[in-house]
Amino acid sequence: MEELNKLFVEINILKEKHKKEDLFNGFMSFGIGADETKHSRFIGMLLNPKGAHKQGEKFLKLFLEHIVCIKEFELKRIRVECEKSTFDNRRIDIAIENEDKIIIIENKFWAIDQPLQLIDYFNYGKAITNGSLHVFIIYLTPYGKQIG
Repeated sequence: MEELNKLFVEINILKEKHKKEDLFNGFMSFGIGADETKHSRFIGMLLNPKGAHKQGEKFLKLFLEHIVCIKEFELKRIRVECEKSTFDNRRIDIAIENEDKIIIIENKFWAIDQPLQLIDYFNYGKAITNGSLHVFIIYLTPYGKQIG
């Protein structure tokens, strides 16, 4: 019972800390909430050079350089697709690809991984890039923490 009380005390301390920080959450501000599919569509739109943001390649270039750490990525023939179907009927949340590279973004809001999900995505990426090892998987979770 004493350990349970300690746990509740710790939870309350964390709740108070986050209240004071007043963290900005753009997804909540835009009314997207915890809908993983809407998160993916919003992120995909920002990363798509043809997106409604009218900023061209700006967001994608920043993402490639600072998050994926790729400086060489042919942007002329780039495709950005949300909910991309794979050979085994899985759906990649966001795929950014050209002829020889693919960046797979798995957006995990609260769901857990399906069995072999990331391995299947990697194998799919290798197959569509003709065996290239230029397959990158970005795993997004709330607060940057592993879940499940």
